[in-house]
Amino acid sequence: MLKQNKKTIASVLLIVFTLATTIFVFKDNIAEAATHVWQCVNCGKQMSVGGNGHPTSSLGCGGDYNKRHVWQMIR
Repeated sequence: MLKQNKKTIASVLLIVFTLATTIFVFKDNIAEAATHVWQCVNCGKQMSVGGNGHPTSSLGCGGDYNKRHVWQMIR
């Protein structure tokens, strides 16, 4: 009886471990797929932005605070 309980517990733990690992892998893949990589056409700086958003055209392109970044999605 005790030997059967140990096998049952081991089986349940294996199933829980497999399920948890699968969930974390899919969660990471979904999050990565929702992230876009943008690159400034002028200075080459890259930035990752999630969702449907895009980086702001902030000042400071190439160290010159009179220029703005011009972003293009590369991935």
